[in-house]
Amino acid sequence: MPPFFSIAVTTYDRVDLLRQTLESILAQTFTDFEILVGNDNQNRQVRRDFPDLNDPRIRWMDHPKNLGYVGNVNCLLELAKGLFFTSLSDDDIYFPRYLETMHRAVTKYGSLNVAFCGFMQGEHLPLDIPPIEGSIYIYSGPDWLQGYLSKEFPAVGCYGVFEREFIRSLGGTQKLGSSAFPPYNDNLLAVQAGLGDKVAYCPDSLVFYRLHAGSLSYTTTIYDDFFSAQREFLALAEDVFRHPAHSNRRRMYRVLLLDWFIRDYFAVMRRGGTRSLSAIADYCFFILENLKATDNKMHILVSMKSNILRLYPRSLAFEKLISMLSRIGSNVRGIRSLVEQKVREIRHAFHVWRSWRRGRAAGLPGAEYFKFGRAIGWKLWFQNDRLGSHLLSSPVSSTRYFEFAFAQEVLPDHWQLALDVSSPFLFSLDVAGRRCEGSLHLMNPDAREIDVLRKVLRVQPPKVPVELFNLGVEALDKMHNTYDVVWSLSVVEHIESEQGDDRAAVKRMFAALRDGGRLVLTIPTDKSAWREYREGDPYGTQRQEIDSNGAVRYFFQRFYDARAIRERIIDTVGIEPVKMVWYGEKENGRFHDYIAKWRAVGREAVLDDPTEFVMHYQKYDSWESMPGSGVCGLVFIKPYKGLPMMIETTSSSCR
Repeated sequence: MPPFFSIAVTTYDRVDLLRQTLESILAQTFTDFEILVGNDNQNRQVRRDFPDLNDPRIRWMDHPKNLGYVGNVNCLLELAKGLFFTSLSDDDIYFPRYLETMHRAVTKYGSLNVAFCGFMQGEHLPLDIPPIEGSIYIYSGPDWLQGYLSKEFPAVGCYGVFEREFIRSLGGTQKLGSSAFPPYNDNLLAVQAGLGDKVAYCPDSLVFYRLHAGSLSYTTTIYDDFFSAQREFLALAEDVFRHPAHSNRRRMYRVLLLDWFIRDYFAVMRRGGTRSLSAIADYCFFILENLKATDNKMHILVSMKSNILRLYPRSLAFEKLISMLSRIGSNVRGIRSLVEQKVREIRHAFHVWRSWRRGRAAGLPGAEYFKFGRAIGWKLWFQNDRLGSHLLSSPVSSTRYFEFAFAQEVLPDHWQLALDVSSPFLFSLDVAGRRCEGSLHLMNPDAREIDVLRKVLRVQPPKVPVELFNLGVEALDKMHNTYDVVWSLSVVEHIESEQGDDRAAVKRMFAALRDGGRLVLTIPTDKSAWREYREGDPYGTQRQEIDSNGAVRYFFQRFYDARAIRERIIDTVGIEPVKMVWYGEKENGRFHDYIAKWRAVGREAVLDDPTEFVMHYQKYDSWESMPGSGVCGLVFIKPYKGLPMMIETTSSSCR
């Protein structure tokens, strides 16, 4: 049976560093791999330098001539037997859980053909292994490419793991430029990974990139090498950018790549102390030639200007003086505006806190979630993050108070693996902060929501492992019988796409449960079922439609009546819910008036939410007894095969 990983190690004449590299691979916690050592020094038999390394997983290759780095890697790729291929230079180091994490990334979350990780660089190996959280994020090809080119996802292409036939289909590692030292070959691999449907990324530093005097990428001053490599890199990257999945972001990709090129080129110039005006002129013409197909031309021109000025300190000093004088006036106005904004945000926070105190005294359900959201809000507010301001003025909105309290009540005491499908993040983060055991997966097709979750997790670390997936609910087709509990609060009503509607989503969630697992849903209700449309797509996932007047519209959500709940939810699951509760307005029309006000005036409309929803909303015994709009909470338990169901309705807490 072939090994899971083939690791190509390229070397020339660095015996001591090569030993450290090989020992770091042999120390991996995941052991199903082979090592292919490719030696480019034809005057040396590298195996003789390591008589003590008799591990049968190591294959030694002494090339009859110097193939160069790219030729060496591609030769080892042809000889590789593993299902996945990766490569490592003889001066770099794997931390012990690199292969374990990469194996999990490409196998646990569906069939993926490429995964990357973060890295650490320096001149000396750290004394302590950096902490590893183990979080893995799944991105679409376009989202990965945008994040990589913008440097949001730090990664080295050759440190990625590639399904062997996938990297062979890309042509292996390609030599760019005319020099023996090939810059950007690993960056091109990371860009080409965007051709895959999904890319896994672990931000933990799992590899050590060593900087030393013998490292050409760290010491080279030959800017012509970078220039020639950039020309070829751009041409090959365009093949990726033109792919139909990337066509709507092509101009943005080009801006990001050109900005990257400019910084690299002038950094090499500064390293060598070069001031060649002819070389600078040639490079400027190259950049200008490629500006036509970009969106943000001014950004590139400003980047060029600032990098050129850094080559000439006197000009730079003069430029800074002029810039400083021009900013003084605008800064005074900016400071005044900022102070006014912060005062307004504090006033809003105080207003909603007073409303919450009144609501709590009157029996507001889920009141503790206000405190939790507000605590996160203050942390982000002091970091000058706009999300902090939002959480301070509206930690919990509208019927979420009831929905969060209901979901907390019906979660089982004991579970090992839970899934949240796109619910408002506050509930799941509270669950992750209460529990002492288990793991939690958060799934959302909106990359913006994943970014928000990542940001909040940094300021509010969970007590149990939390993993984020930028995936739609259709990904559950490959996860049957996986989870002990799945919840989705006020989500299924929004689902309407080529991959299915609310019925398909509920069916997929239920199928993802293990026997005895619990599905918790909340959905909006009204006196009759209807569909709401909007002019824009707030989630970036909805299907465009044309109404009877020829206007463009986007599906937003459904409102359910008792019949729609029966036909679209209960009949789809195929069993009766073990619990079904109702919560809604006391006066018909109040909820829709609230939504209209919120859409008209924004944040000002939600400051009295805690008082509004405790005074004008209540629980009901049935849908028929509700005068208007509200929410229905449902709990389904997947039957055991041949065994009776055990129903629990309490939630564990370690807080």
